[in-house]
Amino acid sequence: MQVSKQALCRKKLLSLHVVRFQMIAGEAYELRIITIKNLMLLHERPPRGLQLNPPHSILSL
Repeated sequence: MQVSKQALCRKKLLSLHVVRFQMIAGEAYELRIITIKNLMLLHERPPRGLQLNPPHSILSL
């Protein structure tokens, strides 16, 4: 009985971690989309200082 209780607890903990990881991954994915959008905006309308540089130089900074 004791062993199955421990296994059950471990399973619960594992599923909790999976859910937490999915939430973190989701937030990271949203952040990545936001940063990509910002970079695309930068490429479309670069500030005056960056106008002379080719687009790929922004990414190398």
